[in-house]
Amino acid sequence: MLHFRSSTRKLKLTVNWRMVGKQEVMRFSPDCPSYDKCQLRKPFSSVRRLTILGLLIFSLEKGTTSEMKRILLSALLLSGLMPAVAQVKKEDLATKNTASPGAETSVTVNGKNIWIYYHAPSVRGRHIFGGAGAHQPDGSVWRLGADYATVLHTDADLDLNGLAIPKGDYTLYADLDNGQWNLIVNKTLMAGGRHIWGVGVSPDGIREGATTDDPATELGRASLTLGKPSSPVETLKITLSGAGGAKGKLLIEWENVTASAPFTVK
Repeated sequence: MLHFRSSTRKLKLTVNWRMVGKQEVMRFSPDCPSYDKCQLRKPFSSVRRLTILGLLIFSLEKGTTSEMKRILLSALLLSGLMPAVAQVKKEDLATKNTASPGAETSVTVNGKNIWIYYHAPSVRGRHIFGGAGAHQPDGSVWRLGADYATVLHTDADLDLNGLAIPKGDYTLYADLDNGQWNLIVNKTLMAGGRHIWGVGVSPDGIREGATTDDPATELGRASLTLGKPSSPVETLKITLSGAGGAKGKLLIEWENVTASAPFTVK
């Protein structure tokens, strides 16, 4: 049996496991300041997670009020019971930051659409990569853009330079590992009911201004080939292009660096 009780500050979800005679409680605050601070009292097994998810979805389909639907969906996202499987809406990623406007690159390979939405910062006289005093120093993780975390959508399974990526939506970061860059593909899209921001507090809650990449939720990493552009690139540019047949290419260009990786549509 599943009981709901809402108030202006908390929603209490009580799950009565009749088969095993146990009761577990999940509490959260809808205006929780940080998704990583909204915790289950104790973790649920995968079977119980699926059971709770099914019961909540059933409740949502049975005439739950609009406000309660919003609260219940927030509870699912905050607790990690519901993965972010719905396709990202690009219009939700738009901001009013004219210094780093939204940008998109897309390509259709073998009839399957792949796109990346990102916010494109400009150099503006700064030293971005490499050497002492770099804005994005060697050995750091870069959010691969600005504002909201950069998003990859693929209608097909991909092989990105050896990394298998099932069709779906992901966030992208880059590990600038002292001259050997790696593209990070992360499964986390949402935080606290909204698209995840590219930087903030690190997932361990310690480092202010760190990227929101959490190694625990990474799908994996793919090696990038570095090069230099023919002339400095003022504004970050990410390009997806076809390379014949089922093959394509990802190219990242900014300041004095290019980084690329081949991919294949499965």
